[in-house]
Amino acid sequence: LIPEMGILSSIYFQDKLNTDTPLEATIGLRISNYNLSGDNYIEPRVSITYALTDQFTLKGSAGQYTQFLHRFSNNFTIGGKKFVWIQSNEQLKPVSSQQFDIGFQHENDYWTTGVSVYQRTYNNLLDFSRLVSPMHPYLALSEGSDQDNLLMGSGNSKGLELFLHKKSGPLHGWLSYTFGKIEHLFPELNNGKPFLADHDRTHEFKAVAITSPGTWDITLSWIYSSGMTYTPIGKKIDGFPPYVYVLIYSIIPEDSSANRNTERLDPIQRIDLSITKHLELFSSHWELGFSIFNLFNKKNISHTKFVDSEGNILPTEVHMLGITSTFHIHLSL
Repeated sequence: LIPEMGILSSIYFQDKLNTDTPLEATIGLRISNYNLSGDNYIEPRVSITYALTDQFTLKGSAGQYTQFLHRFSNNFTIGGKKFVWIQSNEQLKPVSSQQFDIGFQHENDYWTTGVSVYQRTYNNLLDFSRLVSPMHPYLALSEGSDQDNLLMGSGNSKGLELFLHKKSGPLHGWLSYTFGKIEHLFPELNNGKPFLADHDRTHEFKAVAITSPGTWDITLSWIYSSGMTYTPIGKKIDGFPPYVYVLIYSIIPEDSSANRNTERLDPIQRIDLSITKHLELFSSHWELGFSIFNLFNKKNISHTKFVDSEGNILPTEVHMLGITSTFHIHLSL
């Protein structure tokens, strides 16, 4: 039942309009045909840039987009590849989205600063949490089957992005901050109320500092973001032995229609360091580099799983990669 191959055929037109005014616009149209759904998809897009002054610019874009793959993820997989991509067909409709963003940018010889807001809406989102294998979405929609096992919903994401880039000087780099909210709405889940998506990150900070004394390049970066959302109530799923391990953040609650993704794991924080030395040796350019990932060995939690131990469901934390060093040599002849 799983399609082995799909054919996506697309043609697009694009034109950049320059009206000898501060306004520049790029308009485009993409037309696609996907053989597994038998439909055509028309996707108009536009982006604009308006120079308010020599250093101050207004930017914006809007467009229609279609994704022909769905990411299959269930409650029962904890090892190997948790995420598997499966193709859309006549029943598993492609995900469609409408995206809009607008912002301001200020730039001179030394600095670039920017602020923007965005809004995206999604349709034909699928929830596979109750299904065991990638074959089951196609089975759930086959004739005479229980179609309640495959839930379809919608979603939206919106947020604010701030950016500051110092382009020159002995110490340069950039800072960025993103505030965002991603909500999904499935009538059969969470009592029909919107809930945060599994990949929602409310806050995300990034900072990079770079200095280049002599033939050295030194880079220090810092990342901080909100932890992953999860559903706090869980249980062992009967009838699916040996599936006794369940991920806490995508768990089926005792009441599977309520309390979806109401809790969040601890924030994620990491500092990385990179040092590179440039050499001219034997008429060649050598680059020797050493980097340390997660410099302070922060124990960031990727997710939490439930383990069935003698009839007791015990939560166990799964951590991300700890401190890791890498050495490299790059030779240019």
